[in-house]
Amino acid sequence: AVLVSDVLIRDLQEEGFFVQLMNVGDGIVQVRKDDIAFSLERKGSELTLRMDPSDAIFVKTALFEAVAQLNQRFEELRKNLDPKRLTEGLDEEGGRVNPGFREALSPDCIVLNLKGTDKESVITELVDRLASKGLLGDRAMVLRDVLDREKSMSTGMQHGIALPHAKTEGVTRIVAALGLKPEGVEFQSLDGEPARVILLLVSPSKQAGPHIQVLASAAALLNDEIRRADLLSAQSVEEASVILGLSSRKIPDRD
Repeated sequence: AVLVSDVLIRDLQEEGFFVQLMNVGDGIVQVRKDDIAFSLERKGSELTLRMDPSDAIFVKTALFEAVAQLNQRFEELRKNLDPKRLTEGLDEEGGRVNPGFREALSPDCIVLNLKGTDKESVITELVDRLASKGLLGDRAMVLRDVLDREKSMSTGMQHGIALPHAKTEGVTRIVAALGLKPEGVEFQSLDGEPARVILLLVSPSKQAGPHIQVLASAAALLNDEIRRADLLSAQSVEEASVILGLSSRKIPDRD
């Protein structure tokens, strides 16, 4: 809805229409020129247009052209986009760790042994963990948005790491859950390896926040080979928390 409305608004502005954002929180926009006037309301993945019946043909034509432009651009992207090239260097160690990562992930949202056997069930399990801790406003919406994002391009990275994520109206702040699956689960990863460390991140779509920075922080932490191995062999949530820097407590050496 956001992409379509952005293209539609840009096209109308180029034709001399006056565009006014009426309510930031509700995403309501008023558009007018001469005797033509209508409104757009963006809510999640839905776009609602309200107009006088006499303007319906004009609005539908403009909307059709906006969608056609997006389809053309997506086709061009599919032809020219190489996901492997985009992720070159993401497996390097030593990246910055944004403080927001440790604020988003609490120890009680770490799952040592995920029960899911495929991508969707593992993601669902992590969403349910967040929901069980009262961190989601709308569990169904969050799950839908994460799975929709996953369908657009897999978040399976390399070295057994997967970072499913989404911006959604189902949360009011950035939250994360971490799951471990030592035997691995198929995630359509770039290197073809099953995912063993899965970090789910969701953030509010209508609030500014360090979504990409936190995502990059997770990648930086998990790209450390020793840290990944330690995580997968962790015997307790407390031990995993120390490995991730969520706790400063020292874990006794194992016998």
